[in-house]
Amino acid sequence: MNKKYIYLVVAISLIFFQTTYPLVNTVLYSIVIVPLAITLGELTSIISEYIGEKKGGLLTAAIGNIPELTMGIWSIQFGMIPMVKASLIGSIISNMLLVLGISIFVGGIKYKEQK
Repeated sequence: MNKKYIYLVVAISLIFFQTTYPLVNTVLYSIVIVPLAITLGELTSIISEYIGEKKGGLLTAAIGNIPELTMGIWSIQFGMIPMVKASLIGSIISNMLLVLGISIFVGGIKYKEQK
């Protein structure tokens, strides 16, 4: 049996059997969400083979944020609002820097001087 399915059973059981300690719940959810995110990526790649490259890319982009969104929802449920704020700010800043950095790098390869 694949280990990812064991994590899936643990994740579903955590929904029904929550501890009274928010930190323990958040740590358990964080451990379980990694294999679930990997499984989600594998499923979207399988689906994208059938629906085509463009629709598959759109599906991957849309579903790629589900683990981050799930962690945010769990953190809000347990009252960890500062963690959600930090996660959102970090995500926005990293995406802005990544897009800017890649565009400058690719533009520098094609053009010696950018305007």
